[in-house]
Amino acid sequence: MLNSIGWVDEERMVKAVLDTQHRTGGFGKWHRDDTVADIMHTYLGIAGLSLFKGLSFELSPIHPALNISQRAFAHLKLLQQSWSS
Repeated sequence: MLNSIGWVDEERMVKAVLDTQHRTGGFGKWHRDDTVADIMHTYLGIAGLSLFKGLSFELSPIHPALNISQRAFAHLKLLQQSWSS
């Protein structure tokens, strides 16, 4: 599934994620009114949105395989290099 972002209809995916946004903040599992936001779907919704390049959101890009930000990944690489020295 990695490197398959080109197969995704970005506009539809962004709409699907934003449709799950709860009125009090965060994202829920479904787009129904009786669903509340939860931390897991909020995080995954934001992480998913960060993968799309053509958005007006200012989200940090993530490292999809590790599900952490690219910034955190670069920091981990620096730590690893300092430990192996």
